[in-house]
Amino acid sequence: MLGDLILKRQAVLHLSTEELASDLHVEVAFVEKWIKNQAIPTKVELEKLCTTLDVSCDELIDQLKLPYTVGHFFSGVSLLFFLLIAGFISASFMQFDFTHLWFIWLVLMLLLSIFGLAALIRNYWVIEAKQIVVHEFSYTPLVVQYQRLTNTEKKIIIPYEEIDTACLSYTKRPRFSAFDIWFSDPIDLVITTKNNQTYSLSILSKPRDFLPQLLVLLSSYGVKLEDPQNLLYLMFSGASLYEEIHKEK
Repeated sequence: MLGDLILKRQAVLHLSTEELASDLHVEVAFVEKWIKNQAIPTKVELEKLCTTLDVSCDELIDQLKLPYTVGHFFSGVSLLFFLLIAGFISASFMQFDFTHLWFIWLVLMLLLSIFGLAALIRNYWVIEAKQIVVHEFSYTPLVVQYQRLTNTEKKIIIPYEEIDTACLSYTKRPRFSAFDIWFSDPIDLVITTKNNQTYSLSILSKPRDFLPQLLVLLSSYGVKLEDPQNLLYLMFSGASLYEEIHKEK
């Protein structure tokens, strides 16, 4: 991560945080946030930082092993639900004479596989060296299965050089009861291109593993980074995002 590399280069160059901040003409607090991965320098600051630490910007970005896939093909909650339904149907048929009902059972399991497994597939996106590629699937079960088998899902390519702003966004999902724990509040990276197209990219999967490097990569292309809810700071400070965002103000 950016912070780890700064610390390593400081140790090699015998450079204190105060001296680094002075060389960059920024406040010490800014450098401390970079070290803790709680903020990302602008393109100009990033270039100065690389020069001062005698590293290339590519060295910062290369820490993110590309291509990096964000999101999953399957939803864990949906998979659990599918297995429970399949188990219930199988258990129900065990009390009957299976020799007479095997065909019906086979048809039911086939339908459940087609429609149930289709519900497990989720959109995902891939961070590549020069662009982000968003993979989107249909909402129709049979079409989803076909797309998955033939690798023909819709692919949206977003070159970094065409991105204007990237904004971190946390959405408070309405909770209808105390037992409503199945789905988390969505956290997205909202990308706006220079021709005013907007894409919301889910970052629920392990943001610590890729988010700082991705933001450094975007910053190196001059993308304006926005974090109005201070999410990056909260993610890497150890605080609970849910508790902090849902605090009554």
